[in-house]
Amino acid sequence: MTVPAYSKINPLILKIYEAALQPDLWGQITLEISDLMNSGATQLLVLDNENSTQIIAASSRLCQEGQREYVANYAPIDLRVPSLLKRNIGSLVQEHMLLNEDEKSNNAAVTNFLQRHDLDNLTGSNLSIGSSWVWFGTARKGDGNIYTKDELAVLELLIPHIRKALRLHQSIESTKSQSSGLADIFNYAGKGIVLFNGNGKVCLINNFAEQLMNKNIFTVRRGQIYFKNQSAHKRFTRALDAVLAPLHKLHQTAQDTFIVSNSAGYDYGIRLVRHLGDGSEVSYGECASALLLISPLNDPSNISQKEIDRFGDLFALTDAEKRAVKIVADLTDISQFARQIGLKPDSVRKQLKSAMAKIGVSSQKELIQRLERFCFIQMR
Repeated sequence: MTVPAYSKINPLILKIYEAALQPDLWGQITLEISDLMNSGATQLLVLDNENSTQIIAASSRLCQEGQREYVANYAPIDLRVPSLLKRNIGSLVQEHMLLNEDEKSNNAAVTNFLQRHDLDNLTGSNLSIGSSWVWFGTARKGDGNIYTKDELAVLELLIPHIRKALRLHQSIESTKSQSSGLADIFNYAGKGIVLFNGNGKVCLINNFAEQLMNKNIFTVRRGQIYFKNQSAHKRFTRALDAVLAPLHKLHQTAQDTFIVSNSAGYDYGIRLVRHLGDGSEVSYGECASALLLISPLNDPSNISQKEIDRFGDLFALTDAEKRAVKIVADLTDISQFARQIGLKPDSVRKQLKSAMAKIGVSSQKELIQRLERFCFIQMR
């Protein structure tokens, strides 16, 4: 075999890194490696050691059923695996380094599976990452000859890039998971959150923020945020450009907080900050680089019980007094609510009066204003 030219290797390396964002590409990559090396089957297998599940299973000239058959029935008895795990991660290993001829002839994994799929003369590497066991290997096409020194050099060139791409994929998936968890937390807290990638495009929006879109606060078109209020939109655009600036140009106060109103007269606090999930300024795929937090200020349906409790704790309110404050915040009729819970309206009014005295306000309007300011300060 003639050693492949770099004109063939470099595009393949580029595709390997593209697979960090599009793991479906690994099947095509294993095929291209097989063609490049004049190999038979080529295999990439990533398993989660903690729950024994497949994360990535890609191969050329080996069907998915074959992959699953090996993992379920033969991997546990494959004598090469314990030997492979003792090797340095990333080092290239050939079949004869793992098994002698007697071991090969007496091992069911070899005789019943590997030979049947032309995988009995593999050359590959343990590329394990953290809790994931990773194997990459390729086998000669039928003739049983081992790879030449020059051919092994090609594999040694590719293997570090494969492992780096897999590490990058894990990092991206972790960031997505963290972002999704963050969105759920803000849903629970009654706040909207929008995450942006390094290009300023929306990469995640939680359910609460989607509800706010229905209240005509903003829209999303072609992955970009547009505020209905032109002044607010200009301010948002300037702030987004500032927080997405490269780190060496990033001003220490590259963030902004402002208030917008919808047509119903409700106000919403808007805060935009830089979001560096892993401390890097580089944004890959769906990684978040900026965070937009939307906090309802005087939309009574959006002041949560948790916020009422925190507000009440500041003034040492009793549970009954906190309940009375929540009635006012929800614009609920006191008499109607009292009947629903089996209390006299006067009792609830006395609880409200006591709460207002502790808070230092003389009207329900002042109470709501004080509560709104508290919620906005919490957002900041």
